[in-house]
Amino acid sequence: MYLIVPAFSDMANQCRIVFKPDASGAALKQYRQNPEQWTEVGRMNAKGVLVYLDAPKAVVQGFKQTEPLMAGLEIDENDLPADERNNSYCLRLVESENDPIGVTFLCRAQNPLHAKQLANEFLPNAEVAACEVIEAELGDDQDPGEDDEQAPLQRPKG
Repeated sequence: MYLIVPAFSDMANQCRIVFKPDASGAALKQYRQNPEQWTEVGRMNAKGVLVYLDAPKAVVQGFKQTEPLMAGLEIDENDLPADERNNSYCLRLVESENDPIGVTFLCRAQNPLHAKQLANEFLPNAEVAACEVIEAELGDDQDPGEDDEQAPLQRPKG
């Protein structure tokens, strides 16, 4: 769930866009009860214009279509078509800053934050050095709309 909430006092006249993957229903009430469980993924300015948003393209478009934005607006990623909800991410993981080679981790996730969480589950001691969206080729027997987060992905050819 993506939700626009008032910003902290040092960012007067701006709002933050926060995200919590398992939120549903009364998102604003959930946010007020446990704001620390939500992650900031974007901002809007004082005029209600989206400044930035780290989210799937369909979510960004959903917010842009409702400009001028206001606090309390929410978009549930579960309302999006499955093929627009999950992107493929390539994360370069490193054991430390001194490890230039690192490991590449491919996953299917809802956003970069979700991709990093998946990476940390598999390699808890590694740090994410980079995260980028990639085009992935799915196997012939795999439906591109599947919600299987651990589906095997391959790097694109060429």
